Amino acid sequence: MQARSHIGYALVALTLSVGCLALAQNPTPPLASPPLAADPAPVPPKICQLLTEKPSAKQESYHFPTDSTTPCILAKMATTVKLGTKGYIQLEHGTVNKSVCEKNDATAPQKPKLVIDFDCGAIELSITKDKDEVYVDSINGTFTYNTTTVGFVANGKYFSTKDANHYYKCESEQDIIVTTATAGVNDTISLMLSKVALEAFRSATGTDFYKAPEDCPLDHGPFSDGVRIAVGICLIAFVAIILIAYFVGRRRWSQRSSYESV
Repeated sequence: MQARSHIGYALVALTLSVGCLALAQNPTPPLASPPLAADPAPVPPKICQLLTEKPSAKQESYHFPTDSTTPCILAKMATTVKLGTKGYIQLEHGTVNKSVCEKNDATAPQKPKLVIDFDCGAIELSITKDKDEVYVDSINGTFTYNTTTVGFVANGKYFSTKDANHYYKCESEQDIIVTTATAGVNDTISLMLSKVALEAFRSATGTDFYKAPEDCPLDHGPFSDGVRIAVGICLIAFVAIILIAYFVGRRRWSQRSSYESV
């Protein structure tokens, strides 16, 4: 009886030994790491809608920094692109992005710039100061039309104020001819900006324009020069009538005097 028990124990021990040896030769594979999430595919830019009729101006407000109570740049404008004789593209729903404030650094100064991203394009306003005069010295932008992203640029002096205590304000529409080097785009492109207000180099809190507005010449009316010319002509005519009446009256008086003396 005891021999049978010893044999049973030996068989159990042998079975356990074989099992351990099998596990040692074929260890359990480690759990596989979950695959890394792939980077999201870049969202293609939205294609701009080409309008055959000129759209009504939609003014939008922008300020930078967007999360600060002391923005260094405030702007309002309505932005439209005229694509030759093909039609119009309205840039709207703009958000401020990648803008910068002035950097007072002797070795690496930084001019302020305002970058606005629209649904199907973007514009960048580079702002400078020359003594008391503040103005935009370049406008860069893009828009996506017919699956092609068109880049454009305009260099000059725009939205200028002569007084450091003023901000630029212009309700009238301004057509700025821009240049582009995009292949296949041969149309004359103009950037149509209206209801523009711009205030930079500021340190006031809030998002209201606190300086005095400096109106643009276009807001004085399209007939201002004609009115001045008309007034000048009227004054000249009035003086001429007085002179003619004077000489006619003097001649008659001379003739009358001569007749009475005879």
